[in-house]
Amino acid sequence: MSLDDKTGKKQDTRFKPGQSGNPAGRPKGSRNKFTEAFFKLLAADYESHGKEAIEKVRQKHPVQYLRLIVSVLPKRREKPAALPAERLTNEELEHLVSDTKQLFAKVAADTDETE
Repeated sequence: MSLDDKTGKKQDTRFKPGQSGNPAGRPKGSRNKFTEAFFKLLAADYESHGKEAIEKVRQKHPVQYLRLIVSVLPKRREKPAALPAERLTNEELEHLVSDTKQLFAKVAADTDETE
């Protein structure tokens, strides 16, 4: 005797292909109640302390400040123009490499400080 014989025929409750348990669903891009409440609190806090907090971060943690700016900027869709490296002189290329090394060293030092 099988389990189905003892309990009766089981109903197939799985969704059919192309169907959903909530066909209307939440509209794309809408937020849940928690997220809405969070953004309201964040906006209120920003109204009270935003300018001072941004200035403090900019002065004390410039790398984090730049990361914040980059994180809130919209992503670029167009392809950036190619760097015309073949038109740069050797001296200009050496300066570019030196500046890049200094920037990476600063970012690494600031990252080490925050960890």
